[in-house]
Amino acid sequence: MLKREVMTYQSLTVTVLRAINNCSHDYWSESDCYVTVGLPTASARTLCTKTVPNSKTPEWNESFQFRVHSHVKNIVELKVYDEDSFIGNDDDLCSTVVFDINNLIPGKKETKTFICEPTKDELWVEFELLESKEPAGEYLSNGVLVASPFSTVDVNIEKLMTTAMEQNVVLKMSGAFPEEHKILAPQKTSNLTKTLRYYINRDLETELCVRDKLGEVEDPNVTGLSTVPLLQLPASNDFKVSLPVGEVQ
Repeated sequence: MLKREVMTYQSLTVTVLRAINNCSHDYWSESDCYVTVGLPTASARTLCTKTVPNSKTPEWNESFQFRVHSHVKNIVELKVYDEDSFIGNDDDLCSTVVFDINNLIPGKKETKTFICEPTKDELWVEFELLESKEPAGEYLSNGVLVASPFSTVDVNIEKLMTTAMEQNVVLKMSGAFPEEHKILAPQKTSNLTKTLRYYINRDLETELCVRDKLGEVEDPNVTGLSTVPLLQLPASNDFKVSLPVGEVQ
């Protein structure tokens, strides 16, 4: 039986410090590494550090913040990649680390060293978990599973530019249902009102992005793709964003 429960929020800071790479994926140099940080219970976005070129001991010292629920199992996933500079080649996955933040002590900064098999690569990450000052949220639970309320997000497209819309494009909201809506290219520059509706967990950080094909994995390095983050939108709040497609908006 589902019951209403009140759950508090916490603030999590993940700081990617440095790494040691024992095995390079490049033939003529050391790896060009970056780290992605994901926390699916808090964000539909995958965050990313900068790339450190040609280094066996890269240092990033980059921090990422998440708002998490205290009663949910929160697993941070970190992936170390070697960036491939050749067009058309995928970046090489060097190692993957998963970490349950329930192992953290609230109010204390903790540095963890992860040893990645089978290469014995090392990754240093600092975590800090703090109690949030935000009001607690109400959820439904059967004692095992937790269901958060969904929100309706209406995206009103007001203007499409012909030069940027020579072909159909896809407007995607990560983590929503549906995730993707196709937008048909106009025959001429037009002012219009077109509403696309998405349903999404009200507390989930997400992003709105444009790309030119349905169902393909987006790559921020591909020309024509643009993304804008949407962080915990308040109810009944209207705002405008401009998403570039190609060289114009």
